[in-house]
Amino acid sequence: ERLRIYPEARTVLELDAHTYEQLARRSASDVEALRRAVAQGRMEIVNGTYAQPLAPTIGAEANLRHFFYGLATIEEVLGVEVRSFVAGEPQFIPQLPQILSDCGIENLVFRTHWAPFGTDPEIDAELAHWRGPDGSKVRVVPRYSSMDYRLQLDTHPGVQNAGLTGDDFEVWTSDDKERFAADAQRRGIRRPFVTRLADPKPPESPFPSLVAAARHPGSRMVTIREYCELPQRDEPCVSYAIDDIPTTIPWGLAGEQLHREQAAAETALLTAERLDAILQTMGAPGQQERLDAAWKLLMRAQHHDLHLCAPWHSVRHDVSMGEVGCRFAREGKEKAEAVTRAALGRLADRFQSESSDDRTVLLFNSSPWPRRELVELPAGDGRSEAWRRGTRLDGQLIQNDDREPTLALLVDLPPLGIDVVGLRPGTTDAPSQREPEDLDPGLDPIAEEARISSVGGGYLTVWSRGHLERSTLDRILLEEDGPILRRYRLEGRLAGLPFVQWLTAIPDLSRIDLTTEIDFGSGHHPGPQMQDHRSELAYYIQDHLKLCLNFESEYCRSFCDSPFLLAEPAGPR
Repeated sequence: ERLRIYPEARTVLELDAHTYEQLARRSASDVEALRRAVAQGRMEIVNGTYAQPLAPTIGAEANLRHFFYGLATIEEVLGVEVRSFVAGEPQFIPQLPQILSDCGIENLVFRTHWAPFGTDPEIDAELAHWRGPDGSKVRVVPRYSSMDYRLQLDTHPGVQNAGLTGDDFEVWTSDDKERFAADAQRRGIRRPFVTRLADPKPPESPFPSLVAAARHPGSRMVTIREYCELPQRDEPCVSYAIDDIPTTIPWGLAGEQLHREQAAAETALLTAERLDAILQTMGAPGQQERLDAAWKLLMRAQHHDLHLCAPWHSVRHDVSMGEVGCRFAREGKEKAEAVTRAALGRLADRFQSESSDDRTVLLFNSSPWPRRELVELPAGDGRSEAWRRGTRLDGQLIQNDDREPTLALLVDLPPLGIDVVGLRPGTTDAPSQREPEDLDPGLDPIAEEARISSVGGGYLTVWSRGHLERSTLDRILLEEDGPILRRYRLEGRLAGLPFVQWLTAIPDLSRIDLTTEIDFGSGHHPGPQMQDHRSELAYYIQDHLKLCLNFESEYCRSFCDSPFLLAEPAGPR
């Protein structure tokens, strides 16, 4: 409405594509109003992601899917192709030029407008070209060296950075504007670009006085695209690595359960898609509509506010914001797993074991590269032998206290490969159950494995009360020791908390798998506690209340299913 009243006014709309999707379902008149404003050149639709994720915290495929689904949704709803990218909070990664250029996005405002969780490099130029690792380039409106993140810093004690210079443009005096322009001129910037970005929050924003504030003799309101199309001087070319784009995103919120749910859902989706593709080559109908719906649920779980505001209570849902995200991710995972189960069932009908007495197990390598992997298959009813194409496979029977025995195998599969293993009763007496062997608590089992099989080494530490504390061990058990794997159980304490850690050494893979459980006691939830809330101090800067676990290793190759070691347990804590 304001754009209609004031012809000189311009705005960009940086909303997630999911919002436009919902708007189309609820208010066709509002969609038509947006279409008119865009067609008149007074509004530019920017960003293009489906749910505005924190790009450094999600998977590579998920980053791509946010643009894939987001841009398609915006074009479908508003009939416009996004040409500019801007973000209020950290969405910058070194691969962004390649992603944007491949998506047809030409312009990038490389400024983090609310920066407690990350900043960006500065360049004194009107425009620059950012070159990604693959050589792709995107045009950049940079943050100038005269622009800092001190706005509102005094009202957010403890944060390193806050609001961007210019985010209060509507209260600048004529002298403020002239000083800013003169400083930019000294740095070789003839037409400095001030960007003002905030959540829609009437009456504070859209900004009631912004049109009047822009009516300065030397000011003009423009969209990002309009600014980038102005004649410019030579544009420097820059490249950035991940350390050049600092992030201070808080970890440990709600036990990082949201990140774990996201990682599990993305894995389930990629597996389901690849199985579905294989079945389509065999003539089966595709399940893309179901998979699209599952991807969108995962992307909604990756919205930045559900992470950064994870401990806060959602009045609408009556659970924490983090749990809202977890529910989206779980639902997406369930939809993907339903597709996977149906696909595996069809494949199992096609590929049968050699013997009718076998328990048939279908193995699928969901990765696009060959893999040699440890698998543990159910070995109940005395089925302690695995056969494949007439050959018995080397295996190790694992006795488990809380579930049926399993048979550990090392299996080789080609990219996206499928194979069938038949489980049969053993032709010889099964080995007697091995009693766990107590070892010297002073032994470092990882160092011992490093000596035996040249794998890594490490230990748990925690940052507590201003210094690092190292875990102490009370007991070490050697639970399994065979041709495929050795498994240790470590019991000890870390900063007063009891923990159990399982180390599974797989010599043929030169790998150690680690699983850690920490007992926080009855009634305690890992993450910020309600009684710790202080209205004058943000939760993410209360360092003395944080539990930060580290796995320290001198070896450069460490892999984890997600980058965190804490998770909300399913049962009692």
